[in-house]
Amino acid sequence: MKISKFIAKVLIIALLFFTGTYAATAFFKVQYAKSSALPLEPVLQEIQPLEMPPAAEPVKPAVAPTPAPAPAAPEPTTQLSDEEYAEVAASLEKIVEDLGPMEAMVQLEKLMNENPGVLRSCHGLVHKIGHATMDKFNNFSEAMNYQNEICGSGYLHGIIEEKFAKSTDVFADMVTICEPKNERSCYHGVGHGLMYYTDNDLPKSIELCEKYTENEAKVGCAEGVFMENFNSNTQLHPTEYLNPENPFYPCGDQKDIYKAVCYYYAPSYYLSLHKNAYEEALKWCQSAERGYEAACVKGAGSRIVKENLGDVEMAEAVCMTQPDLTSQCIDGMVSYYIVNFASLQKGQEMCDKISDANKSTCLAGIESRKYWYESD
Repeated sequence: MKISKFIAKVLIIALLFFTGTYAATAFFKVQYAKSSALPLEPVLQEIQPLEMPPAAEPVKPAVAPTPAPAPAAPEPTTQLSDEEYAEVAASLEKIVEDLGPMEAMVQLEKLMNENPGVLRSCHGLVHKIGHATMDKFNNFSEAMNYQNEICGSGYLHGIIEEKFAKSTDVFADMVTICEPKNERSCYHGVGHGLMYYTDNDLPKSIELCEKYTENEAKVGCAEGVFMENFNSNTQLHPTEYLNPENPFYPCGDQKDIYKAVCYYYAPSYYLSLHKNAYEEALKWCQSAERGYEAACVKGAGSRIVKENLGDVEMAEAVCMTQPDLTSQCIDGMVSYYIVNFASLQKGQEMCDKISDANKSTCLAGIESRKYWYESD
């Protein structure tokens, strides 16, 4: 009997707990009365009503805060179309022929001040003036009388290219051509010239650069070779040493002494394949061969400011889209800005334009390059 009572209690408690209804109680009253003479009421009295907690408010799904919109990508400087570039180049070449290289330089500077697209393309345009000057005088010494370091010494590079393209003894020419100053910008121009001489045979050009005994001259020469390779005109002056599937090529194949300068110029080719994709170029540099990522980022910074010389703030904004790479990118900007204007003072002016957060990096970049210019 005690067992039957116990079972009855358990069954009633369970049903009340799971159903929460008094219908179950009525059911058990009937069933228990049929099977036992024991009064059921005392049993039920022992069972206290369960106090159910008030229904909780439905939990609202967590809503992630709306992220702040990313800053709009800065607009790059407008690039000249191929037709516009050819028209400007032809007009400058005509001025060289009719009036001389000095007048062509004056006209170029005027156009640079008026048209950001011309400013963006000035290095290549000064190369053209150098070519035209050599065609006019057919005399390297005479052409050197008009040497102008504007736009990254493009004029010097142009006349060396033209001289080497017609050279019968390039080794003899390259030994003496940079005397007496032996400046790195001249050796850089030699590298450009060797690519004209070898018809863009990059390994042969590097082999000739190695004829120099000093590493400074070798690396300066290699700079010009790689710059020429990565910027080659695919129609008029094509090279076999480019690979759109791997824009770093042929950097991985180079001797260690030349790898850094190769990776520095590789972004030029990447950006020719992906116009104005500056932020993507910085990210792409992170996939460079280990140890050369920084060289690539600096090269990207150099290219960004080269294509936007009139908008330093825009170039800085691009560098800042990648916080871990900003310092290297800013350093690359400084490097080209100084070279383009051949002036440490111009570098200082650039640093004055950028934000306080990047000023120390900018100024350090100038300090590290003071040896480029003994007097400024």
